[in-house]
Amino acid sequence: MRSPEDEATKQGDLLRDKGDFDGAIAAYTEAIRLNPQNAQPYSSRGRAYLRKGELDKAITDCSRAIQLDPMMAEAYCCRCDSHGRSGDFDKAIADWREAIRLDPHRAEADCTEAIRLDPHRAEAYCARAMVYGRKGDVEKALADCAEAIRLAPKLPLTFYSRALLYDGKGEFDKAIADFTEAIRLNPQWAAAYWGRAHVYEKTSEFDKAIADFTEAILLNPKDAEAYYNRGCTYGKRSGYDNAITDFTAAIRINPKNGYVFNSRGYSYLQKDEKAKADADFAQAEKLGYKVRSGPGSGGGLIMAQKEQYSLITIPFRLLAILWASPYTLLGLGLGMIGVCTGGRVRIRGRVIEFYGGGVKWLLQQFWFVEGALAFTLGHTILGQTDAALDISHNHEMVHVCQFERWGPLMGPAYLGCCLVLWLMRCRPYRDNPFEREAYDQGGGK
Repeated sequence: MRSPEDEATKQGDLLRDKGDFDGAIAAYTEAIRLNPQNAQPYSSRGRAYLRKGELDKAITDCSRAIQLDPMMAEAYCCRCDSHGRSGDFDKAIADWREAIRLDPHRAEADCTEAIRLDPHRAEAYCARAMVYGRKGDVEKALADCAEAIRLAPKLPLTFYSRALLYDGKGEFDKAIADFTEAIRLNPQWAAAYWGRAHVYEKTSEFDKAIADFTEAILLNPKDAEAYYNRGCTYGKRSGYDNAITDFTAAIRINPKNGYVFNSRGYSYLQKDEKAKADADFAQAEKLGYKVRSGPGSGGGLIMAQKEQYSLITIPFRLLAILWASPYTLLGLGLGMIGVCTGGRVRIRGRVIEFYGGGVKWLLQQFWFVEGALAFTLGHTILGQTDAALDISHNHEMVHVCQFERWGPLMGPAYLGCCLVLWLMRCRPYRDNPFEREAYDQGGGK
């Protein structure tokens, strides 16, 4: 038997579906009066306010629902839509990503229902495109973005959403074009400059990346991450003085991020200022960050790996290569298919790297990470482009060490972790302990 507040909520749903939003709001308000600790009527009333166009009230109700139940995906969906309609795209994107993380099936269903109720809502198509992108169905995602652009060609969110998809596919020229259009439509949107800057980094256009990060900083001088990312880009150009200045600015804004101290320590190390480097590395470890020698976004092998590998005797190196050889042979096979379809191959240290051709196509199909820049199999690394291999080198070298430790057990262990995390409703990729180690020690791909 339903409780009185459930009956009132059900009545509100019926009235809302009939288009009687005022009646629905009254019913939901009664449900809240009967039980103010129940998140559902707040979320439902927020949806009714959204349908009426009362965005501030919708956001307030959805925020209250999330406060009461932080796992309520539908409340994030509703608040995302409200933020999008009010032009606060950063908050809209953040809410939608959280909704997808919590319940991707519900997120897709909510978007589809929103489109059914109002087929002219470009924001709903953009939101569903994000869901499809997360699931790896890039063609459906691009189709939704195209429809959103047709419906609202002056809405920057539509171009921004498509740019993210092109970036994930490795179609960097198209991504840059769409980020540029989003910036033209809204020159005050820092996230669009951020997105374009990261693509410029992947194409090794560091001057352009620095210019875009600079613009993002001008728009939001309190954004520590913008300083940090610009510092990393300076580091890629060996501009360590500028990098140190930016890392120091980021630390001044937020002194709790260990990875910033680590990156500044690496920059000091390149300038032979060992005492300052050691102090920063010590502070990074104190803050819980596992110290490594590369700057936040590139350059060089990880110090711990390099030292560890140099201490291994030649027989043990050969054993490590043999232990990981089943995956290396698979990687060589895939890599040679890539070479036969127009790709390239190169040797770097103890690994063989393949990029382009069929390898690029294969990596773009990776559904669980919306496309991957690079992927490791034993002592082979497959990358979309040579720039992608450079960007992800530190990260992938951590995986190489994992294959050397685990050998033939690496695949079952990795996939087993994915399965357990999926059953726990966690992120099978980013929460995977193998990936967490790679991100901690080698940075993002």
